[in-house]
Amino acid sequence: MAAHAVKLQGFATPSGLTTTRAASWRECQRTKLVATRPGQYLHKGETRGKRVADGAARCCKQDEQAKAEGHQKAGRRDVLLAGAAALVAGTTLPRVARSEDAPIVEAPKNVFGLGESPPISTTVVEDTYRFGVLKDDLNAYQFKYPLETAKKRETLPWVETRAPERYSSAAPISSDARQRIVSERIDFTKSVTCTVSVGPPSEIFLKGTDPTGWKATAVANSVLMDRSSRRMSQGQRTAESEIEETRTKTIDGVPYFFYEHIQQRSPTTIEKRSDTFRHSYAVTAEREGYLYTLNISTPDVYWEDLEPVFRQAVESFRLLPPTKDYVPPWKDPWRFW
Repeated sequence: MAAHAVKLQGFATPSGLTTTRAASWRECQRTKLVATRPGQYLHKGETRGKRVADGAARCCKQDEQAKAEGHQKAGRRDVLLAGAAALVAGTTLPRVARSEDAPIVEAPKNVFGLGESPPISTTVVEDTYRFGVLKDDLNAYQFKYPLETAKKRETLPWVETRAPERYSSAAPISSDARQRIVSERIDFTKSVTCTVSVGPPSEIFLKGTDPTGWKATAVANSVLMDRSSRRMSQGQRTAESEIEETRTKTIDGVPYFFYEHIQQRSPTTIEKRSDTFRHSYAVTAEREGYLYTLNISTPDVYWEDLEPVFRQAVESFRLLPPTKDYVPPWKDPWRFW
């Protein structure tokens, strides 16, 4: 038995091995003691030297596979880091090949351990331009959002900054928290924002509770005033936006109020002039005494390229029949999760 014992010091290398294989063989000796441990029997016609050489060859093969897997993981990591760097730098990401039947992606449930979130489906639909679809069963609405610009066909890499949530726990737009953002996504490359907000109507502009008697301009003023942070000396709020166009369209018995508006904003890295403006297109519909508004906006310099897809996206906004997952805005106002 002593004659077959493995020498733990020096690890004598069998003859006939290359430098790389010899090093790998010695490593295997340290970790696994392959093919030379005492008491191990040899097969018929097999010599101990052949078994040692075969063991070293297997070790080399395992090392090569491990290195290949490491290179593959590093390659995926480099792609992710390059994509993140492109978003931060404000560059346009390359278009990714897509299949005709894109799969439906389900949003993760119970992300924060505070209960389950309703399923939110996102898929690509075919039209004149490419769009994604967001369906929010929690607030019972649906719309499609553009995945590319209209003229240049540049990809819009959206980032979901606010996942759909109930009205009571949603982020307020202003200090009085009347209107709140229940869903938001942003494209940082062109500073495009797509938000869905919910809030009660303003009695200053909208008289009565029947939306069929409302005017689109009055609805727009009601929503935009609650989105404003500018106040007068008497404590009343005044709108910051200039309304360009309004119209009303009744769909399935529900009036939808469409309006285009412009807001003056501070200079940015995209527009460094003092007279910087954001151009927006929005739609508002009423349900159970609350206004549901989809608003898509971008700096004025991109409006010409994005206006066609903005209009198609806003035109697609619909209030859906409530399901078991629907939570009305007036329910549990104390709940913040």
